Amino acid sequence: HINPDLVMQHVLPEFTRVLKKGGILQLMFKSGQGTLQHYDDLFKADRTFYLYDPDELLAALQPQGFVLIEEQLDIENAPLLGGMVYFTDPRSIRNCAFWVQKI
Repeated sequence: HINPDLVMQHVLPEFTRVLKKGGILQLMFKSGQGTLQHYDDLFKADRTFYLYDPDELLAALQPQGFVLIEEQLDIENAPLLGGMVYFTDPRSIRNCAFWVQKI
């Protein structure tokens, strides 16, 4: 729910500052462009969500020393941490999660 300008100017650089080399950052966010107005039955109120483009966030993190952790499989071919995961929440809003590692 953080304004995109603040995310790019302050939040991502702060993640960079506090995360040690080799550390892993998980980001989960509403996926898309702009903002989304949505009536939330749970809160009985209209809510506004900032939407983020996963590729733009990843591109903003790369110059700060982060690389995407690619999806991997364990010995039984079960997925492990990594890649970009897209899902729709109970409000029918598209979300994304990804994991990056500070190099």
